[in-house]
Amino acid sequence: MSNIKESKDLVSIATHLTREEADELKSSLTETDIDYLAIGHAAVSRLNSQYYEIKVEVKNKRVAREILGKMRAKTFIENRKCPRCNTLQHTEVKKNLWEKIYYYGTTLVQCQKCKTKYSI
Repeated sequence: MSNIKESKDLVSIATHLTREEADELKSSLTETDIDYLAIGHAAVSRLNSQYYEIKVEVKNKRVAREILGKMRAKTFIENRKCPRCNTLQHTEVKKNLWEKIYYYGTTLVQCQKCKTKYSI
């Protein structure tokens, strides 16, 4: 593993990652023999959060972004599965007034298999 901290040709491939997301991305980059630099950022908010940025050398940018894209696609699909039966078959539900307030900024859906309502 080269000393990436001394490299001047670094490019950011992902920012504002949670610890779990950063760990998953670092693991995938390590498996592909891509050196990376992980930087922690303290978020100034009411909650003490820690966010991470991952940088790689410019020569590895394309491969690292492909890995990140696959990771995000997997997360996208996982977040749309029904929490009860894990199916991806759902239909959008028209929200009543209280649901509009409670689920503000999300889409309310109902599973076609088990009829569970959940937001995506």
